[in-house]
Amino acid sequence: MRLFNNNLTFAFSALYFLVSGCFLFENTTVSQAEIKKSSKWNEADQPPTFEACKDLEEAIQWNCFESEVSQSIQAYFENNPLIAEQAVEEEIMLTLVVNNEGQIMLDEVASSNALKSNIAGLEDILSNAIQTLPVALPAIKTNVGEAVASQFQLPILIQAVSPAE
Repeated sequence: MRLFNNNLTFAFSALYFLVSGCFLFENTTVSQAEIKKSSKWNEADQPPTFEACKDLEEAIQWNCFESEVSQSIQAYFENNPLIAEQAVEEEIMLTLVVNNEGQIMLDEVASSNALKSNIAGLEDILSNAIQTLPVALPAIKTNVGEAVASQFQLPILIQAVSPAE
């Protein structure tokens, strides 16, 4: 009788686990639209920042980050003045990427062809200036709690002197 009770208990336990565990084998798929919607940046997400800016109010953090980037680039050009064939002053737009480890890289430079031809190696010079930036705290996608790459644009004023001046 005891053997029968043990077998019966085992049979009911096995049946219970089979019935209650069926949801583990269900195929759950997430549509591309849901992925795209969840991936979009929203106001709850944390933008990239620097250590010096992280304790500021969120509304001020982004301004602090942009200011740190701008000041660092400006300091680079104060120590490494641009030389052009002709004196030039033009605002350009830099597209920068902060990867999920906080490294900042130059992605694109939007400037006139005249500026590019007037300053030899402009993109390489700008890339060198960006490489002097400190490592940032990467953006955080709050709905998954993960560090993510982010991209932003930064306008800068390029001023170059000609060697004849």
